[in-house]
Amino acid sequence: TLKVLDAFWETWKREYLTSFRERTQREHANPKNSKDRTPIMEEIVSVDELETPRGL
Repeated sequence: TLKVLDAFWETWKREYLTSFRERTQREHANPKNSKDRTPIMEEIVSVDELETPRGL
């Protein structure tokens, strides 16, 4: 029923998403400690180029 689905959704948002956010913050607490390495296939990366105009 819709009531059960709403209860599941609220529990999922409260518990799973919060734990996921906390784990991510713990794992990426200090990005300056990250190591230079070649990205792995299908890995999401952030590219930082100071001279690139915004939106490109």
